[in-house]
Amino acid sequence: MNNHQSQPSGAKQSILEKIRKGDVKMRPKAYFILKIILVVFVSVCILVVSSLLMSFIMFSIGVSGKLFLLGFGWRGIVTFFALFPWGFSVIDVLLLFLFEWMLKQFRFAYHRPLIYMFLGSILLSFLAGFVINGFGVQDALLQQNDEHPIPVIGSLYEHVRMPSEKKDVFQGVVSSINGNVFTIQANDYDHDADDGIRKVVAPPDDQIGSSLKVGDKVFVAGDEQNGTIYAYGIKQIGPHDGDGS
Repeated sequence: MNNHQSQPSGAKQSILEKIRKGDVKMRPKAYFILKIILVVFVSVCILVVSSLLMSFIMFSIGVSGKLFLLGFGWRGIVTFFALFPWGFSVIDVLLLFLFEWMLKQFRFAYHRPLIYMFLGSILLSFLAGFVINGFGVQDALLQQNDEHPIPVIGSLYEHVRMPSEKKDVFQGVVSSINGNVFTIQANDYDHDADDGIRKVVAPPDDQIGSSLKVGDKVFVAGDEQNGTIYAYGIKQIGPHDGDGS
């Protein structure tokens, strides 16, 4: 039994044979140290980029007002998912897959279930993105881009306030109210507006007279026909800047 145990296994014997033949080259310890440093550096860079992208996705949904769609019933929920920034999300998922592959280079990750590692990566990226937004990084970048366009990523912030390129969600400032009909002055960044004024017909059961006033900023979801928006959802998102309130 002892003789049997002293014999190297088939795999080990094959490796030893390759070493004797010179097919396997021994590398210096510095090589492995540099490899670990490189893997750690690239992994951190991937996680940082993923976290920034995650924070931008969350920030853009909030600034554009798309999040309000979730409170407008099933139609609003369907519209929310239709307008969700899936392109950025796919890029972020690919980055997380790459991050997971980098983690697999370490011994501790060899026997970890891939699904757990991937879900953990998503959670880590989400939490990091939440913290980034908590420190106002995206707000600062948006303000900076308004004053001086940021190279490369500036185009993202130029359109971040736009609710949608479609005709079913709008933002503006209430300019007049008459019963359940009111008009909004489109924001300067809404280039689709012809004269900047849109007429909005609120749902019959929506008492806008008691909830809105001239000067309020509103988010409107509805169908536009012949210049009139027939709304199925209206949300006040703040007072007009000129109100001083």
